[in-house]
Amino acid sequence: MNKNQVSVVKKSKSSLLEKTCDLIRNFPEYLDVVVSVARKTDGRHWADLFAAAGRSTEYALQASMLFILISTLITV
Repeated sequence: MNKNQVSVVKKSKSSLLEKTCDLIRNFPEYLDVVVSVARKTDGRHWADLFAAAGRSTEYALQASMLFILISTLITV
């Protein structure tokens, strides 16, 4: 780099999904919202969702699905 060139530092841009997760983290319904979205989303996209939302949301989804399974078995 010579003295006439300007060094440009690229900021890593957050995806819309990451920005959305950052916003809804401020609300107490955060885990419920992420779990609801995960249920309605194709499993191929879960890795991106949980990467943006955090691993604890993946555990919340598993607990929620387990609850639904148990509720279904009880009603059958």
